[in-house]
Order: sequence, then C-alpha cells, then structure tokens
Amino acid sequence: MESMKQNLHWRYYLSLESDVYAMSRYIHFTSDNFKTYSIELAKLYFAICAEVEVVLKEICSICPSKKSKEANIAIYRDYVVENQKGLITEKVQSFEFELQFIPWEDFNEGKSPPWWSDYNCLKHERREHFNKANLGNVLQALAGLFIASLYLGKVLSNREQNIGFILDIEEVYATFPKGKKLFHPIGIQSSIENLHYTL
Repeated sequence: MESMKQNLHWRYYLSLESDVYAMSRYIHFTSDNFKTYSIELAKLYFAICAEVEVVLKEICSICPSKKSKEANIAIYRDYVVENQKGLITEKVQSFEFELQFIPWEDFNEGKSPPWWSDYNCLKHERREHFNKANLGNVLQALAGLFIASLYLGKVLSNREQNIGFILDIEEVYATFPKGKKLFHPIGIQSSIENLHYTL
C-alpha cells in the first residue's frame, strides 16, 4: 500500500516535470529569464504548489498529532524542522541548464520560501500578482516538489521495510523511475548517465 502511494506521487511529479521541461523549447531556462511570466507558467505553478501541499501533508501525516484540517505551511514547516531537517538544506542541480536550487532553505529561518509566498499572493489576488507566475518561481517550486517527493519516498520506504537504518534521498532516487531528469539531488555524482537526457 505504501509503495503504491509513493509511486502515485512520484508519477505525478514526473508528469509535472515533463510539462515544465516542454517550456524550455520556448523559454531558455536561465536566470536571465526568471522574471518571464505567462498563462501557461501560471497553470504549472498552481499545479505544482498544490501537489507540494499534498506531499507535505502526507509526510506530516506520519505523525498523528500533525493531522489537522487546519494544516498549513507553518505546521508543515514545524514538522520538517523537528523531524526531517535534512530536507531544508537539500540542494538540487539541473546539469542541462546549469542551475542549482535550495528551495526549502527559508524554513531554517522560520519563514516560508518566497516561491510559496508568491504562490499564495497569486492564488488570492491574481490580477495584482500575475507577474509572480514566472519561470523562476515555477522552477523553484518544482525543485521543492522534487525534494519533498523524495523525502516522502524515504519516509514511506523506511516505514514499509521496517529497516534498521535510514535510506538517504540519493538511494531513494536511484530506485525511482526517471523522467526528463531535469533535477538531480546534489549529492549524486555527475556521470555519463547524467549527461544524457530523454527527448
């Protein structure tokens, strides 16, 4: 059951990753273009952040005291800081586009990531904040979902297997199906495989 849940979330991540990767045909993924915004980017941004919330809720549901209809990013942040602190400092790299992200680092300062705050602004006041549906936020959000999905996989794998040691996210990532391979955990060594991308 746990492996089915894990697979479902990861497959959904791969679908979103594929949609984001397709945008690179029209907007080159470079920091010079991070402020570019559009309807298509807004659609992706909403979908990614909605899934981020679902995955964080799944991670926190491992702890019954964190289950709540009032669950929000502050509750998720507190749980991560207490129980999954490594998630905060995880870096991801895009070898193809030479980009690097640490999407959850603001949790260390007791704050929400800027890309999450921008998402909420856009969600509640779209006309005033439409420019926040930009490439930079979409990539940061996808990187955040990438890490959160790997951590969910780690938590579910360790619980299902009842093993005496904790898998790290590189080990979890190695067992997952690969999509466009837009991101890699920074701990994974660059290799020949890293340099070949699915078209």
